[in-house]
Amino acid sequence: MKDFARAEKIYKQFLEFRQSFLNNALEMAVASDISTEGLKYRPIVIVPPEYLIKFESDIALWEKYAATLDEYPELGTARRLFHPVPKLITGATSVRYFYANAAAQSTILASNVIKSIQISIRQANEYIKEEDARKLALDGLEHDLKIIESLPEGTKLRTRRTGYTDLICQYDTHTERTIPVRASGNGVFFDGTHVTSVNEGASRLNGRISVYDRVEPLPIRFLTGCNVYILSEVEEMKEIMKEEAKERRAEGKVQYRIDQAMKRKAKKEGLAKDKKSAQVKRAAKAPGELNPAGSDHK
Repeated sequence: MKDFARAEKIYKQFLEFRQSFLNNALEMAVASDISTEGLKYRPIVIVPPEYLIKFESDIALWEKYAATLDEYPELGTARRLFHPVPKLITGATSVRYFYANAAAQSTILASNVIKSIQISIRQANEYIKEEDARKLALDGLEHDLKIIESLPEGTKLRTRRTGYTDLICQYDTHTERTIPVRASGNGVFFDGTHVTSVNEGASRLNGRISVYDRVEPLPIRFLTGCNVYILSEVEEMKEIMKEEAKERRAEGKVQYRIDQAMKRKAKKEGLAKDKKSAQVKRAAKAPGELNPAGSDHK
């Protein structure tokens, strides 16, 4: 039988430990992000050698707390508070970090959306007493229901909510380069023993075209704050964009070969021109200019 009283006590202990751990990490962080509540989180920490044992011990303790709390899903605790466990990365020699656009997305069945809309229609009829407000709500819901019901049976939808940022690290070791790692809300930590440089890279918050820029979302508003796409259209566009990228790479290689051939030709023509110019200059000289005695021999 599970001891929920013990589990709740452990959860409270973990929250105190977590707060202390992250406060310390944020004080030492070379970079962090700002949450929607305006608080610092996602620390990137280069751990000095003298603090390494302490951080190893604390991360091991965090892992124990997480393993214990995983046994009690009935508590309804916010799993994101203890997962993922903070990472401690060893062997890094240099670290770069940058901010990038991010999105929250999920895949759902259209049939489940239909059920949710039907429930909302029943609730609107039952609880919205003011006639104009009820009509406005029902018009929107029935419009969305009609669109979703028109989709083929078994259709999967992709929901996507934008407006987030990610904090990404790339690090080198003595044997590998540009290894990516995402800084979670609980941070990422590097053994600083061999780290010789830490740099902020160029922000990637704009500019890159996403597959979703080339797929039309469904004109529905039921899933507030989300764009909703037909998953098969997203996957089809991904394949199209892969082929386009492949073609661009092939074209780039061809153009590179053309450019190199043109450079070689220009160089060859330049050398030939220089040689001809030298020959003309020599031919234009009088015999006496070669040697005052009129001979090439002294």
